[in-house]
Amino acid sequence: MAASEYEQCTPASPASPAGFDGSLTLAGVPDAPACENCARTETDQADLVPVHRIYLQIDEWGDQEPKATVVDDVERWCPSCRSIYPHELVGP
Repeated sequence: MAASEYEQCTPASPASPAGFDGSLTLAGVPDAPACENCARTETDQADLVPVHRIYLQIDEWGDQEPKATVVDDVERWCPSCRSIYPHELVGP
């Protein structure tokens, strides 16, 4: 295919809206606090609770108790992630 044929098939880029500087923010809120597990933004930073992530390792057949590995790093998780994923609250 010749370059001129390709150029004919390529749509022109739409013009940028007036005043748009090309920068985007998560959920339209600049510097909004976000869950470090799912990246969901929270309007109230108090909803993000510090936790230690826990990885569970099960044997192939599920006959033994899972092995739990607690990660030393502290992450801030939203209520949804805390209700689904294994974790340990960071104590005072």
